[in-house]
Amino acid sequence: MKITVATDEFKTRPEMVIAFDVSKATLDYYALTINEQFCATGSVSNRTSSIDTELEKFEKLASQTGSVDLLVVCEPTGGLERKLLHCARKRGLKTKYVNAESVKKMKVVINNDTGKTDAIDSYVIHEVAKKWKTLQVIERDGDYGTLNALSALFEAESRRCADLKNSIHAVIRQLFCDYSKNAKFTFNPSGLALMELYGFSPYKIVAAGYDSFFKTMKAHNKYFKAKTILDLWDDALSSVNHQQPEELTEALADQITHLYQQYSSMVQRKTGLEHKMCEVYSRLEESEKLKDFTDVNTFFKARIVAETGPLRNFSNAKKLIRFAGLNLIEKDSGTVTGSKRISKKGRSSLRKILYQIVFTLIRKNGLMHEYYKSKGGKDSGTRVMVACMRKMLFAILGVYQSEQAYDAERVFTSQSQYLISDPAA
Repeated sequence: MKITVATDEFKTRPEMVIAFDVSKATLDYYALTINEQFCATGSVSNRTSSIDTELEKFEKLASQTGSVDLLVVCEPTGGLERKLLHCARKRGLKTKYVNAESVKKMKVVINNDTGKTDAIDSYVIHEVAKKWKTLQVIERDGDYGTLNALSALFEAESRRCADLKNSIHAVIRQLFCDYSKNAKFTFNPSGLALMELYGFSPYKIVAAGYDSFFKTMKAHNKYFKAKTILDLWDDALSSVNHQQPEELTEALADQITHLYQQYSSMVQRKTGLEHKMCEVYSRLEESEKLKDFTDVNTFFKARIVAETGPLRNFSNAKKLIRFAGLNLIEKDSGTVTGSKRISKKGRSSLRKILYQIVFTLIRKNGLMHEYYKSKGGKDSGTRVMVACMRKMLFAILGVYQSEQAYDAERVFTSQSQYLISDPAA
């Protein structure tokens, strides 16, 4: 039997912790003064004026009991907590998150019950925060907040565009049933020409005749390939054999025109948002420090910073990788060893942007082409893409923190090897 001396190293927080359980309509709270002499509980409506009034009361209670610093903690709740955090920061108070999974497990420990008990949620959040199990709140005020909001609008428009393209394709298939071209053709200038001139109607194409159809398409775009025009003509001849009612074909053609107009408007709006994001990004310190990192264009760098907030908040790349949910986890049980996978507990939107960046950089002559190929024989495609995404985060933070000229060779070389190859570094 091995016996050691057990010491209690538990440290209490030096702040007065105010824990809020956030819902759409109300905020339930639980707080203890530093000396734990006074306990404050209650509920307040989730409105700015009410939150300000309640926080002012907490500041008075803190000054009366010697609790100099106040810490406001809550769970991330899909944006419902923003008013609380903004009000707290405006008053100069500290703010922290607690992990929802930690709260759930702590609730089981306290109650010995897995049932849902909302009445004690604020107390449980307080207990988690009191034990220093808190997460940093990425503050996105000023230009960082504007950039984050613009990025969210851009992403929403991107989803709408994707849905609209699916709708357009569905109507085209109904009207032009033997249409053989893919989505890339449909939404490039050639497809746009077919929509503007013939509304994707095979009946209008056939009625015009092949010679007229050929000349019209060529006149609109001289680079139109003769084979492409012939393929469209053959598709139209085959499609008109279905002989759909004239009223239906007119309605479908009108619907395609209507949907195309919406799509064009959304594309223009996305372009406008992209320009605004680049303009806001140009005012941030990341713009200056990452300007030499030309392998990633300005817009994608702006989208990265829109998700991460100020990069100065991340002291090392491991924290940034955890923030993105790209940290590796492994579940073991007894003699069974589970496979490694990413946690996915970070920002899914940041992972999506990283994937889009890496997807272009693994192509031939791209920054990560050789790195991607070197990993290909060891892991599946998904695992290699994750490795490239992690490497990209290391590179971005490394360029930001180094304050040196960007060198692509440094991305894939350890510091010791890099110094040997380039002593001037």
